[in-house]
Amino acid sequence: MHESAFTTAASASDLSASMDVALPIFVLVDPMLGEPLYRVAEVGEGTTATREAGWQRNITPVQLDPSVSLPPHQHPYLVALSGPDDPLLAETMELAQEERLEAQKNGLDGDGGGAHRIGGWIQSSLHADQLAERLSSMFRVNTTAFTKARYMRQVDRRVLSLLRHVVGDAPIHRT
Repeated sequence: MHESAFTTAASASDLSASMDVALPIFVLVDPMLGEPLYRVAEVGEGTTATREAGWQRNITPVQLDPSVSLPPHQHPYLVALSGPDDPLLAETMELAQEERLEAQKNGLDGDGGGAHRIGGWIQSSLHADQLAERLSSMFRVNTTAFTKARYMRQVDRRVLSLLRHVVGDAPIHRT
């Protein structure tokens, strides 16, 4: 068995086992650098229907603040999974592992960058639209300091992981 396949399988089963079967599961996707799923690779305007056909799941766009200059098809979105045993859980984990390996392949000679289009896996008791709205507000730059920045790109799973590390497993709420 290929090493990354073994790691992916173990990680996917660990992720599945950590999920609460009573809560909805969503994959947070950042299509800014392209769609992660080959079936949805070339989407344009009006992407929700195309994405739903490609993922074969319900999609909920995360609408960014109008001041963000990204076109809507590059805004993040949520993919609703059907539970911890949904095959897309393992498929998205494999995609995430491939992205991680690609970003790390040159070791210290690398630039530290890399596409992380699979932002993470989220469980929430919120309805998908409510969760998308909550995420949208978390992604909005809200500071009194002068900045041209309008979008905090927290969709990246490295940032979500750090957020979870900082606040713990308690629910994350923005007041």
